[in-house]
Amino acid sequence: MLLQRKAIALILTGICLILLGMYSKNMFVYAPTIGWFGGILCMSLATFFILRSTSANSK
Repeated sequence: MLLQRKAIALILTGICLILLGMYSKNMFVYAPTIGWFGGILCMSLATFFILRSTSANSK
C-alpha cells in the first residue's frame, strides 16, 4: 500500500513538473526541457514502484 501511495505522489509530481515547465517557458528558455525530463523521471519511478508492488503481491 505504501508503494502505491508513492506511485500516486510521483505521478502527480511528474504532471506538475511538466505543467510548470510549459508555463514558465517565458522565464527561461530551457524550462520546458527541464520540466519534461523531470516529469518523465517521476513517471518512470512511479512505474517502477507499481511493478515492484505487483511482483511483491504475486509471491
